[in-house]
Amino acid sequence: MMMLWRQARVLETGTLRTDLLCSLSSFLSCCERRDFSGISDVKVCFRERLRNGIADIKADDATSLFQEMIESRPLPTIIDFSKLFSGIARTRQYDLVLGLCKKMELSGIAHNIYTLNIMINCFSRCCKTCLAFSVLGKILKLGYEPDTTTFNTLVNGLCLEGKMSEAVVLADKMVENGCQPDVVTYGSIVNGICKSGDTSSALDLLREMEERDIKADVFTYTTIIDSLCRDGSMDEATKLFKEMETKGIKSTVVTYNSLIGGFCRAGQWNDGAELLKDMMSKNLIPDVVTFNVLIDVSAKEGKLKEAREYYNEMITRGVSPNVVTYNSLIGGFCMQKRLDEANKMLDLMVRSHCSPDIVTYNSLLKGYCNVKKVDDAMKLFREISERGIVADTVGYSILVQGFCESGRVEIAEELFQEMVTVGVLPDVMTYGILLDGLCGNGKLEKALEIFEVLEKTLI
Repeated sequence: MMMLWRQARVLETGTLRTDLLCSLSSFLSCCERRDFSGISDVKVCFRERLRNGIADIKADDATSLFQEMIESRPLPTIIDFSKLFSGIARTRQYDLVLGLCKKMELSGIAHNIYTLNIMINCFSRCCKTCLAFSVLGKILKLGYEPDTTTFNTLVNGLCLEGKMSEAVVLADKMVENGCQPDVVTYGSIVNGICKSGDTSSALDLLREMEERDIKADVFTYTTIIDSLCRDGSMDEATKLFKEMETKGIKSTVVTYNSLIGGFCRAGQWNDGAELLKDMMSKNLIPDVVTFNVLIDVSAKEGKLKEAREYYNEMITRGVSPNVVTYNSLIGGFCMQKRLDEANKMLDLMVRSHCSPDIVTYNSLLKGYCNVKKVDDAMKLFREISERGIVADTVGYSILVQGFCESGRVEIAEELFQEMVTVGVLPDVMTYGILLDGLCGNGKLEKALEIFEVLEKTLI
């Protein structure tokens, strides 16, 4: 009885009553959009949609959901808008997020540090760090304190734009603002430095992390290992890989892909094969990238039997080949002048609903020209445009060389003129091929004429 009296008093005084009225208003807002003539809802309440997640949301759906939120009474909280914006940002629709943020602000809903950080992230991902820094200014103007997320997002944006020195300076300034750089900060900088080709500095940064008691994660280690593999420094890459495992940091498929590709490119096939076994022994399933690395390197080394075996293995394991897989195999067969097998692989590619691209056709053009079947190459070249694929400088250059080497330099000249007419710019290689062909066929005056054009182009 006493409890009922207390509940009645709370309702009278307004605290619980206010909560109940807000809940009722929210409920009615949802009910307005429901069709009670049937069992199912015509439209789900925005709160329910946000609660259930908005993964892979489309632009139109996101805009409709935002409009529903803006029209709701009482208005949703800034936390609701944060959930919406972060969900859309995960789908990489950054411009859409920024547009909706602007509309929210114009509707009288004030930003908080979370929505402002989302805006910084979107500008940074679009490589518009100048605008991202203007949002930082807004954060300070509104009296908010930039947090580690704010600085990490800006550092990442600078790294994406290749502004590594500015990123390092900003990371140092974090401390002045009461924020400590963490593994995310260093991860972004390490990734940017490796992309610039300065693996040595990336390793120095890794050691700096250790000195500051910041534990590097698998992403940081894998980034440096991949960079070392691309540099051909396999001993150092292996050493770092073992160091990572000794520290209890578990490797990923990406880590192994980098190492396997590095060993195969270095001709250390046995080491690559051992790593593949080691990878599978740890229940890490090879993915399409793993097989593509093995197939591509095998094909380029002329080991087509092994390349085909890897292809069969990926099919057996349920890994679907993609355009890179087929291009590697077709390119390998063409390099070995095995055109019949290359065309069979092309047919298989099409039957597997994998669309050939310009790289596919350029490999076949090269294959035909290598066996002096330039007319077949020309026929295929004409078919390319009919299939909606635009010929590029590489394709034209292959044909120009093919006809020059076949002694049919007039057709080579026509192709050269055609590529200029259709807007495909010849490169230095194209000019070199044509000049060589003209000189070899006694057309010195024409060669000099084209050489003068080339000189003017380069000035």
